[in-house]
Amino acid sequence: MTQNNAPTINIDDSLVQEFIDESLDMLSSLDSRFIELEEQPGELSIIEAIFRPVHSIKGNSGFFGFVQVKHLAHELETLLDLMRKGKLHVCSDVINILLDGMDALRLMLSRVKQGQNELEDGDTSAQLIIDRAKVAANGDDPMVHWQQIIKILDKISPMLGEQDGDLTDSFGELTQLLTKLNPAKSETGSNGGGLQILLEMVQSLKQKPDDEQLISTFQNQLHQSHTDTEDREAQEVLDELLETLDVFAGTIGLDELALAVLEEKLNTINANAIPMPEQEEQSQQVPSSDGQSQNQAADEQQANSSTETPDKPSAAKSTKPAKSHESTKTMRVSEAYIDNFLEYVGELIVVGDMYSNVYNQMILSQVERKLITTLKRTNETFNSLSHQLQESIMSIRCVPVGTLLQKVPRLVRDVARISGKDISVSVTGDTVEMDKSLVDLLDAPLVHMVRNAADHGIENPQARKEAGKPEQGHIQVDIIESDSRIMLSIADDGGGIRLDKIKAKAESLGLIAPGTDLDEQALINCLFASGVSTAEQITDVSGRGVGMDVVKRMIDDAGGSISIQTKLGEGTTFSVELPKSVTTQIMSAYLLEVEGQKYALPLNCIQETVCIDPATVKSVMQSGELTYHNGSAFPLVELKEILGLPSSPQTGEDDDRQILVLVRNETATVAVKIDDVLGIQQIVLCKIDGMEEGNELIKGGAQMGDGTIVLILNPDILQGSISRDQAA
Repeated sequence: MTQNNAPTINIDDSLVQEFIDESLDMLSSLDSRFIELEEQPGELSIIEAIFRPVHSIKGNSGFFGFVQVKHLAHELETLLDLMRKGKLHVCSDVINILLDGMDALRLMLSRVKQGQNELEDGDTSAQLIIDRAKVAANGDDPMVHWQQIIKILDKISPMLGEQDGDLTDSFGELTQLLTKLNPAKSETGSNGGGLQILLEMVQSLKQKPDDEQLISTFQNQLHQSHTDTEDREAQEVLDELLETLDVFAGTIGLDELALAVLEEKLNTINANAIPMPEQEEQSQQVPSSDGQSQNQAADEQQANSSTETPDKPSAAKSTKPAKSHESTKTMRVSEAYIDNFLEYVGELIVVGDMYSNVYNQMILSQVERKLITTLKRTNETFNSLSHQLQESIMSIRCVPVGTLLQKVPRLVRDVARISGKDISVSVTGDTVEMDKSLVDLLDAPLVHMVRNAADHGIENPQARKEAGKPEQGHIQVDIIESDSRIMLSIADDGGGIRLDKIKAKAESLGLIAPGTDLDEQALINCLFASGVSTAEQITDVSGRGVGMDVVKRMIDDAGGSISIQTKLGEGTTFSVELPKSVTTQIMSAYLLEVEGQKYALPLNCIQETVCIDPATVKSVMQSGELTYHNGSAFPLVELKEILGLPSSPQTGEDDDRQILVLVRNETATVAVKIDDVLGIQQIVLCKIDGMEEGNELIKGGAQMGDGTIVLILNPDILQGSISRDQAA
């Protein structure tokens, strides 16, 4: 096995990191492709879509010195190449090898990204996958069988010389039919022209080395030549050519030295090794020395030729990637730079608030009206531009959740294969865009909950059949967005959660006292305690009671919530709700006053502000105080008591009115008593050193335009204060 060392060649580290990031992105998109391939084994476009990134990773990893990655990618590419040539049957066993190989590539690249070797010392996992790939490539090669058939035909042919004419004719027809079916392409009359086309393309590139369309066409023609030729030596040279092209085109460009290397390698190929492409393909793919197709003028005059010649899929496919590439060019920027920029935008909002404060002071000071009007107009323009800048920078942080959701079918497939279950998957919301930090945060919870649903949510086929349900279970994953929130739902049609077993487990762990009467929601909440699991038995996938407590902690830390709905025999739904951004410090706030102090609550938790008669407040035994509004009762929270503020003397006039703000979360709404409402305003959340330590009520602070600091309250603690008061 090759020595496992990190790359020692002198390459800019930023290039290495860019290669790793791009490779991991490409690999993350392939899981769903394999699921499609398993459902459509003969679909060449799917195989090609998998082959291209694997080939790219193989070529570039060699340039950067990642030997183990290159060796594994090469063997995986060989399997894919055999599949696209029809020489290897697409089956679950082969797909399992390829999926394991993709996982190994991800692991090795992730290790390199962290500054480690590609593999740990003594780790033979990659070599085992390589060995499996070689066995699959050699063990299911129909070419061996075709060679045996040809030998048998050659042996039988002389024996039929004096036989009945009908028998001889039938044998001749059989021979012709088998020749047509032979994947070895026995027609060699068109050989010799393919190599000339490639050499002409190199000459064209010497004229226009920066022409991306021409480079893409040349790359596609190399792939096509690799597919068409049966010459092993030619295939090896074409592999080297593709690697060289990938390296130079993706880094320093095609200079004279690169083109000379390409031309030299081409000239080592046997002149008759590469067949001439179809005439229609040649007219579209062979450029002249000025970079134009030889028959481009004729093609432009016959714009409807695609309807007359429907047998030209390769030409359409070859031009598609280049167009897509040009229209979706991207630039990789460090998240730290974006976050720093966002902080500066936050400072602009504070400055805008300062301008507003100056404006108010000028009005009170009776400054010249013309000057006040000018300041107002200037401040409005400033605030508008600040808001647009904020929206723009936030959109830069947004990425499609498709990268998150596309792993779901693969996760379910793996669990179903291990457990012997039949499970289908539906996914919606892959076009939704969210803050990248949210995508990263949701990754682990999504994986855990999907595995949870597949492993011990969905029953085995026999159990489902006995319960009168379809043998195939179903998991539905949805992501929905609102103006300020992201909702993730994972639903299964399995057996539901046995709450009696959850209660027994919680009692055995000492979480609740034996015999305690708990409602359904309280029992479900026990699932978020460490050590409690819904699994009937421990499996390779889950069942040890490790996970849901961690999932809840991660979601809570991000300012979100998680809930579970279950019905015995019908299924379970896990629902996660998160703010649209967990990194953004800019928020719309509801400003209020209590005992002369200013505070803020996140605007998205405010349901309504009401003014009530104190006489409507009722005291209920073991439930504290309640107030009524629009026919509904709400627990009453005295904010100054929670904050520990001393009460100021009240006048009779103050007792005639009581301002309440209804604060909601996913489970309940409480009425919070305040002294006054100061308005709604955008603020910039800042951490206050020492303030949040041990004080869950305070989320942070925000600087106002007059220089004062407003404390931002945690609305969830207001909800929790009700249960604490009742317990007391």
